[in-house]
Amino acid sequence: MKNQNILSAYCFLAALTENNNDLYNHVYVPVCKRALSKYSNSGKDYGTHLDIKEIIIEMYGIDVPEEIVCKLIRGTEASLSRRKKEEIKFKVLENGKSFQIDYWVLNDFEEKFDKSQREANAIEQVFKEFVKSKRNYAEKIPSLSEYLHRYKTRLSSFFEGEFKTIERSEDETFYHHVEFLEEIQRSNHTFFKIAQNLYLGSIIAGFLEAGFDLDPRKPSNECFFLDTPILLRALDLQRAEETNAILELIQHKRKTGS
Repeated sequence: MKNQNILSAYCFLAALTENNNDLYNHVYVPVCKRALSKYSNSGKDYGTHLDIKEIIIEMYGIDVPEEIVCKLIRGTEASLSRRKKEEIKFKVLENGKSFQIDYWVLNDFEEKFDKSQREANAIEQVFKEFVKSKRNYAEKIPSLSEYLHRYKTRLSSFFEGEFKTIERSEDETFYHHVEFLEEIQRSNHTFFKIAQNLYLGSIIAGFLEAGFDLDPRKPSNECFFLDTPILLRALDLQRAEETNAILELIQHKRKTGS
């Protein structure tokens, strides 16, 4: 169930990026909104950031740092109209560490989430059938989400181009995961697109769990484009000795409003 939540979450995060390049307002804040809505449905009218942190883990399998949860609670407040805040009696306290809220039914993102769940279920089932055709299904193998989490670096170039192969490793644990992705790349465009979304969602979730400050600030006249190697190093997935330097660079550019 946990694995399924993560796959659904990856698809959902990728879906929220459609036609938007603002991860903070169009991806991360909606994640928090759905968690707050679910909390309000429990019949409680007061909660803390830790309550929302636990609900996000339960709903998405993503462990968000406490300070980022507080920021997202404040971001939710900023995104709501005065009328809506009055309607659901939403009030942020202690700079996001606690809040008050009345019953809130939020349906804005449910169509995308339902579609994401169907896609996650479908590709998981196809993967199980693929493995079953290759070996004794009784043998336990890691989930697709585990493979995506561990081998983001190897997958970056694979999902960028057409008919590329995945760099092999000495670890045979994930042999069938590699075979499966290469097979659907060759023969099933629909499932390959779902796999691409899973990969994109895993990167977006990685930023959230890493606690990157993506809150937009007043823009400057400078625009910087971060390519794949930079992002992978920032996520500590490539050249560990360069991670801190990359994080400092990103932080500096954020502070300037670039």
